[in-house]
Amino acid sequence: MVPFPRLHFFMVGYAPLTSRGSQQHRALTVPELTQQCFDAKNMMCAADPRHGCYLSCAVLFRGRMLSKDVDEQMLNVVHKEKKEWIPNNVKASICDIPPKGLKMATTFVGNTTAVQETWKRVAEQFTVMFRRKAFLHWYTGEVSEQFYLKLCFPLYSISKQAHAYCNIFSHLLLKVMDEMEFT
Repeated sequence: MVPFPRLHFFMVGYAPLTSRGSQQHRALTVPELTQQCFDAKNMMCAADPRHGCYLSCAVLFRGRMLSKDVDEQMLNVVHKEKKEWIPNNVKASICDIPPKGLKMATTFVGNTTAVQETWKRVAEQFTVMFRRKAFLHWYTGEVSEQFYLKLCFPLYSISKQAHAYCNIFSHLLLKVMDEMEFT
């Protein structure tokens, strides 16, 4: 799940995100679960996965369903997303035992470059607080102000590196597609 050592931040998602009471009146299918699973509203992170590239992802389906349906939906996701996918980076598994109170559910874990949004936001908030010297009085006797600048630098570095990998994937994908057309 971690093809590049510095990009090891996962986004987690769950579907269906509905109340258990309303779940009894709604029949879910594998395509609906898959669509909800990859939706930004079902992610447990304040970042939109449409603004980045998936490096890898794993989806755990729970409940009674056909493995053929799951495989078809995973292939559809790879082809529909039109993102720069690393070959064979989507994994799916099925557990026949559904969660308590539900007939079907999915859990999603994905490594995406969209996490850079979260790191940028944290770095900006840190910079604002550091400029105002907020909460700095608790630490001034123990460490220097340069220490705080060293803390902030990796956040910007990770964000820039995620963006760079996303650009590299798009160039590599175009190159591979061009080679496939002429061979």
